[in-house]
Amino acid sequence: MNHITIGKTFAVSILILGMIHIAATFTPLIQAGLECLDAGSWKAMIYMSLVCGFFFVKFGLIILLMLRKKEALSGYTPIFMPIGTGVFLVGALGLFYMPENPFAWLSFLLVTGVLGSLWNIKKKISSP
Repeated sequence: MNHITIGKTFAVSILILGMIHIAATFTPLIQAGLECLDAGSWKAMIYMSLVCGFFFVKFGLIILLMLRKKEALSGYTPIFMPIGTGVFLVGALGLFYMPENPFAWLSFLLVTGVLGSLWNIKKKISSP
C-alpha cells in the first residue's frame, strides 16, 4: 500500500469514529450515565461530546478530500502538519483525560496514524 492509500484509510477511520461518537452521544447508555449531572452540566457535556465527534468528522473529511488528487498534493503540503497536529492533539488530550476509555486509546492510535501518514506524504512530495 502506498502512503496516500494509508492516509486515506486513516482519514476514513477518524471520519467513521466521529460519526460513531456523535451517534453514541444520544444512546440511552450515555444518557443514563449523565443523570447525576445538573441540567447545565448535562447540556455542556452533550455539547462537548458532539463537538469532539464533529471535529473528527470534519478533519477526516478534509484529509480525505486533500488526498484525492495526487497532482494537487503539493499545494496542500503547507497545511498537512497543522491539520495533522490539530487532530493528534485532540486524540492525545482524549487519552490524557480518559485513560480508562478504550475509545480514547483507539482515537489516539488513529490520529497518530493520521499524523504519521501526512508526515510521510509531505516528506515524499518535498523530496527531489
